[in-house]
Amino acid sequence: MKRSAALLVSLLCAVPAVAQTAAPAADALPPLISDLTIRANDSPLVRAAKTTVRNRTGISPAVRRGVVIDNASVRRSTGTISQSNATLTTPSFPDRTSTTAAPAADPALAAQRAEIQKKVDALKNEQRVRAEEADEPYGFHDDEDRTEMRLNQLPKEIESAQRQLTPPPTPQPPQ
Repeated sequence: MKRSAALLVSLLCAVPAVAQTAAPAADALPPLISDLTIRANDSPLVRAAKTTVRNRTGISPAVRRGVVIDNASVRRSTGTISQSNATLTTPSFPDRTSTTAAPAADPALAAQRAEIQKKVDALKNEQRVRAEEADEPYGFHDDEDRTEMRLNQLPKEIESAQRQLTPPPTPQPPQ
């Protein structure tokens, strides 16, 4: 018992002494690359490593650790802002989000489009009602998970129905 207590005390005294002998800082260590000349057969990674070591040799250790951006460093920094008087004209594209199309000549096609539009309206109404119910603390007629799952499905269904409403683009001859 006395031996183990003596051993424990000696270990506890030795730990701070070992901890005080710290490893040398990373800045004090020599670089892994000693030959900094870039050769033709060096790989891009080796070239980048040699360039980095060459650039770091002239920098003080304080700068190597990192840069702290504060008011003083912002005042010391410089930059340029350029401004042009030239106007840029951007090309105009037709609005693809519009669901209104040319009137259908075929009555069956018009009836199908009206049915799809009713489906889109019903889906949007269901989405609005479920979103309002989800906002209410006690407004769930359904399980919360089912409501959330349905709210995630509704935008996809609305988008696919609206895709059916928009006519396929007519191919235009190249200019």
